[in-house]
Amino acid sequence: MKNDISIYRDMKMLNDENFILWCLNPTKELDRHWRTWVEEHPDQTAIMERTKETVLSIRLNEDKMPEDERRQLQARILHDIRKNKNNI
Repeated sequence: MKNDISIYRDMKMLNDENFILWCLNPTKELDRHWRTWVEEHPDQTAIMERTKETVLSIRLNEDKMPEDERRQLQARILHDIRKNKNNI
C-alpha cells in the first residue's frame, strides 16, 4: 500500500491551474478540455477523480466568506501554485 506522500505525488494535477479552476469553478470550456483529456489518458482517470475529490474536500465554504474575499484567496492560491510550479 502506498504511503500518503506517494499518493499526492501521483496527483500532479494539483499543480495544474486549469485543473484547480475546473474543480472550483467549472465552465463548458474547462469541462470540454478535461473530457478530452480523459479520452486521451483513460489510464489516469482514477487518479484524476481522486485528485478532484481532494480539491473539493478542501474547498472553502462560500456561504461564510464574502465573494470578494473568496476571489482574493483564490487568486493568492493560484499565484502560489504558479510560483511553486516555476520553482520545480
